[in-house]
Amino acid sequence: MCNELIHTTKCEYIESDPTSKLGNCFIVNLKGNEISNKMELFSVLQKEYTLSDANSWEGITDWLTDLSWIETDNSQLIVHNYTYFLGDDNNLKDIFEEILIDFVLPFLEKEILTTVVKGEPKGFIVYLID
Repeated sequence: MCNELIHTTKCEYIESDPTSKLGNCFIVNLKGNEISNKMELFSVLQKEYTLSDANSWEGITDWLTDLSWIETDNSQLIVHNYTYFLGDDNNLKDIFEEILIDFVLPFLEKEILTTVVKGEPKGFIVYLID
């Protein structure tokens, strides 16, 4: 299992047909052009992942590294129209990607084995689609 973040185009994503390869998969689709700031992002993630409290970067990181309530082995987070995501604020995009690459993806792939009692790795792929 290799958790990863992938920048891609809509055509490349469709051609790769990633959902057909995963079987039992929890998928969250975000409309990047409708998320113009971090508070909107927090609100959408809270709704899509049914989080009780996700109003900061730390909260999002904590919740996304604990997907135990999701009963599938694999998850996908897909951000469509990534060019417009977070209102073209590259600093916010960098923070978002850094959280995923440095914390969420490695935790769910390997670190969960040594930090969570009976922790099992989860597949988690992020697609940033333009």
